[in-house]
Amino acid sequence: MWNRNRWTRKLLSPPVISVTTLHFAATMLLITIWRLLWLWLLRESITDGTGALIFRAFGVGLRLDLVVAAGLTLPVFLLS
Repeated sequence: MWNRNRWTRKLLSPPVISVTTLHFAATMLLITIWRLLWLWLLRESITDGTGALIFRAFGVGLRLDLVVAAGLTLPVFLLS
């Protein structure tokens, strides 16, 4: 019983949550900057009719990035 309460307290303590949140936000920022950089480098390939398609693809990629960032953040959460 005592061990379970200690584990619960550790999970809910602010430093663990803030380190985890910071890692998740930094990962998302890095991946998003990388995606925007590729979009900028390939801007000549974008024609008038592909803007909506690129916007939708960016949204799908953002969802994938959320999953990847969460997967990379999980070990940080468990180890901190």
